[in-house]
Amino acid sequence: MNGFVDYLNSMNNANSDTAEALAESQVLSAYYEKIQIKRKLGSYIADRIRNHENIMVVLTGHAGDGKTSILVQILRELGLLTPNTSLEDEKYYSKDGINLYAVKDMSELTEKKQIEFCRKALEAPKNNQSAVVISNTGPLLKCLETLYREQRDGEFDENVRNHFQSVLLSQLDSNINKMTDFGDYQFLMINMARVDNVYFAESVLKRIISDDMWKPCDNCPKKDICHICFNVRQIKKHFDNVAAFIKAFYRYLYENDIRMTIRQMLSQLCFAVTGNHSCGDIKETSSDTVLFKYLFSNLFFGYCGYEELDNAEQIQGIDYAKNTGIDSKGLTCDYKLFVTGNLKTFPSEIKALMENQQKKFSIRHINTDEEDIFNELDREYRKAIRRAYIIWGQDYSQTYLDESPLFDELFGAGFNDYRRLQQNKANHALIKRIEKTITDALYIEMTGTFSRQFKDIPLTIKRNDDSFQSVMLTKGSLKKSDLKICTKNEMNEFEDISEKNEVYLRICNRDEFLINLPMMTYFREIADGVISTMADPALTHGISKLKTLLQKNSSSEDDVISVIVNQTDESKELKLFMDEGKLYIE
Repeated sequence: MNGFVDYLNSMNNANSDTAEALAESQVLSAYYEKIQIKRKLGSYIADRIRNHENIMVVLTGHAGDGKTSILVQILRELGLLTPNTSLEDEKYYSKDGINLYAVKDMSELTEKKQIEFCRKALEAPKNNQSAVVISNTGPLLKCLETLYREQRDGEFDENVRNHFQSVLLSQLDSNINKMTDFGDYQFLMINMARVDNVYFAESVLKRIISDDMWKPCDNCPKKDICHICFNVRQIKKHFDNVAAFIKAFYRYLYENDIRMTIRQMLSQLCFAVTGNHSCGDIKETSSDTVLFKYLFSNLFFGYCGYEELDNAEQIQGIDYAKNTGIDSKGLTCDYKLFVTGNLKTFPSEIKALMENQQKKFSIRHINTDEEDIFNELDREYRKAIRRAYIIWGQDYSQTYLDESPLFDELFGAGFNDYRRLQQNKANHALIKRIEKTITDALYIEMTGTFSRQFKDIPLTIKRNDDSFQSVMLTKGSLKKSDLKICTKNEMNEFEDISEKNEVYLRICNRDEFLINLPMMTYFREIADGVISTMADPALTHGISKLKTLLQKNSSSEDDVISVIVNQTDESKELKLFMDEGKLYIE
């Protein structure tokens, strides 16, 4: 029996046994130290406390963002907390000249205690102490407002309140490394919800499959028929492929403003390894069918073979995986997989499982007179094979793992280009190609057609319902050369990744417009001729904001009316002007 399997099963909420999923319980587990990932932020705060800066730090964010783990790391790096020791609601720690006041989680306290503990933390620097406070964002803001109101002795009108909230919300949004003034106090507020944690998935998966965790299985008589051992063995053998997809999947969610907490990622990964089975659930005899059903690639999406698992969608990552419909998308590889039956790119042991399934479905289509043999089961079969292909069967030998052409098919055109810009890997040729894509897309967006000869982008007045217009008035124009792609390094002491850039469209060297992944995909699809209705409100808002910036920087001729006329082959610009009472067209 391997107790680590039960620990993994307790990390998700697909069943009622979720005790270890709570941070407080994790700290007391013997396995916590073995899978814990030290964060750069924890070391940064510990160093400042060790240097006797006497700072007050607030860690806020969503449940599962890793706030408690950061506090545990700080305390252990400072030698203030021993393994298997639980955290108290509040405690003063003192050792080797280090004085620290820590509050485990204000969100779990009564309002009276929240105010009391928060006041102690704010006063700690004046008492030659540091303080670390953990709280979910809502209770924190309410508590700080109450204390700020007290400091002002009742002078707290609507303007003061709005300014106070604006300062706090601005820091929560920007998450920059600076002290926030709070009346007579100062504190450093860090929003864990704004810290990029996508890297965590690869790191913790590596810990989960480490040899030490699975030594008890070495002498188990059922190890060769156990789907858990099979999953661990395959992930070890093909870790780079598995990690590449997982990082791309979580990155796709993150860039689409669907941020997975550390607890949610851990829950999905643990479930995908075990399927919530314990050692006692493994039967003395098994088959390839069982290994296929509980294959990591199926469990990651909440499937047992071709069937959806009950309650699996309670795991947030699985729910997102299903909603994105990644395994339902038609891919370039479909012809190879489902028509020619070519499974050569699969690793040998995975290939054997896939070939067995392939044979079963091939037999169904032999010697039949049924006209519509393709049914729901066939669709589920294809989805299962796709799931296996994108995790195990993709041929990465011709490309970099983090830049697989498959990712553009799965996560939208332009995904790889965007990631290269983010990682500062884009060369001059790629940047020019992206700039051309954006200017082409903007021209199509403004005119409804495309011209290979255009040099300027007309800013037209047109309907917003995607209806084709033959004639449109313009409010000015912008040269293609006035639009440039640039990147800015947005790293700070809170981030664990080595480098991360934000992507901007610089307009006339004056204004900058943030380009996110959905925007990049939208431009790429429009330039490629895809018709889009822009159903996403955030994307619609972004395009409207960009048009406003373009208009602000545009140029136009006085006393001249410019009109775009869409002809059969291309758009043509006409200029209308009055001279001595006559209308001229140029």
